[in-house]
Amino acid sequence: MKSDFKKASIFDFKDVLRVGLDEHNKYRKIHNSPKLTLSSQQKCDAQSTAERNASQGKLVHTEDSELNGQGENLGKFCASDETPEKIISKVTERW
Repeated sequence: MKSDFKKASIFDFKDVLRVGLDEHNKYRKIHNSPKLTLSSQQKCDAQSTAERNASQGKLVHTEDSELNGQGENLGKFCASDETPEKIISKVTERW
């Protein structure tokens, strides 16, 4: 049975979020940047960006004026035989 992503909450993806954060912080450490932590607001912002991009059918960065000084990384990876955790790891690696 296919899952309905429109009904799924971002909080259903705790392992994917953890892997994404760990991957981000691995690369931030290489560049002597401070670690990131997850926040509810950032998760909501990321979900809104993902839904907007999905509805447009393309990756489009958020306007700088809407980012409140935050950075934004966008990426995609198409695979049918990978776990979501593996996909986020590969997407982060390609940034």
